[in-house]
Amino acid sequence: KRSDQPSSPANTSQKSLGSGSDSTSAANPNPQPQEDKSQNKITRSSSSTENSSKRAKLELLLKELDPKATWTVLTDDNGRINSINGGNIENFSSSYESGLILAQNIAETLDIPRNQIGKTDFQLKETGFNRSYHYQQVYQDYVVDNAYIEFFIDKSNNNIYDITSELRDLGKVDTQIAVSLPSAVEIVREYFKNKYPIEIKEEPHKPIIYNEEEGKSHLAWKIVIKTRGDHPGESHVYDSATNG
Repeated sequence: KRSDQPSSPANTSQKSLGSGSDSTSAANPNPQPQEDKSQNKITRSSSSTENSSKRAKLELLLKELDPKATWTVLTDDNGRINSINGGNIENFSSSYESGLILAQNIAETLDIPRNQIGKTDFQLKETGFNRSYHYQQVYQDYVVDNAYIEFFIDKSNNNIYDITSELRDLGKVDTQIAVSLPSAVEIVREYFKNKYPIEIKEEPHKPIIYNEEEGKSHLAWKIVIKTRGDHPGESHVYDSATNG
């Protein structure tokens, strides 16, 4: 469970304004034309090949770290690696620096630049028998939304037994801010004005990077709204900081 998600997930959704879009996108209310299926097949095949190559490089790295164990590498519906478990990296030196090097090495196998890991928002979490090291992905000092790598460590022997990766292939991101926060808030208010009542619950201090899909990302204002009426709950609304 991601720590930045609201406490009532059943009533929480994500909406995109501007150039980003997803299944709940506010920017694209009309259906898009059907893409050429043959092109889709080529794209999927290329993506599958790339993911297989990344997986092979990751498995080779894990084998070097833990020759005795067989790690299980899990992927999401798009084939992106998001969880690694079942192995044991013994006697891990529990320090920020050691974890950072390992996080950057894993990122590199996924073709993610090393300098996008560990520059900000490091979190050390302690529980009864375990601790975790959480490294945030960043792009030019902007936090990448919900993108991180986290190691879970047994405190009794300092062994890493589980790794969660939510690292993203961002592509090239336009980081020129052309839409101010007050303007973005006004755009959000205007968009929902004729839909249902909203309240702006939280405004960001600076934009974040919103990763729409692999290789396609946007600089965006992440605004938390509270909805009322027939659609009660909280939502994160992403409004493009480059074009509104």
